[in-house]
Amino acid sequence: MLKIAQILSGMLALLLFAFGAFYIFNPAGAASARGFESIGEYGMTNVRLMAATFVTLGILTAIGAIKKDFIFLAPAAVYFLASIVLRIFGIIVDGADPSTLRVMVPAVVLFAVAEFALQVFKRAAKNPLRAQPA
Repeated sequence: MLKIAQILSGMLALLLFAFGAFYIFNPAGAASARGFESIGEYGMTNVRLMAATFVTLGILTAIGAIKKDFIFLAPAAVYFLASIVLRIFGIIVDGADPSTLRVMVPAVVLFAVAEFALQVFKRAAKNPLRAQPA
């Protein structure tokens, strides 16, 4: 179980790095995919700045995967949970747009992966004898 959590959290880290790269190298596409239009060079810079969140979460998640330390996965889990809650809030306030619902499914899956790995690593930290391979 520990190895599966490590692999899943490593894959999550790679995905977060890929999200960051998308914002860095294709800010117009990233803005368009999120339903807003960046205006001018300043707008493009601000879109690229959104990559900082994903790169930071990717770094922390990668550290958590390598060290098998649940504390480094908590930021990613909280980020995806907040994303889900705020999308639900947006649906209640603004109405259900199909694109909102379409991107909520990956957020739920990514939250579940982060939370699964976090819980496995947390359990292993509490009981280090069970974490040792036979």
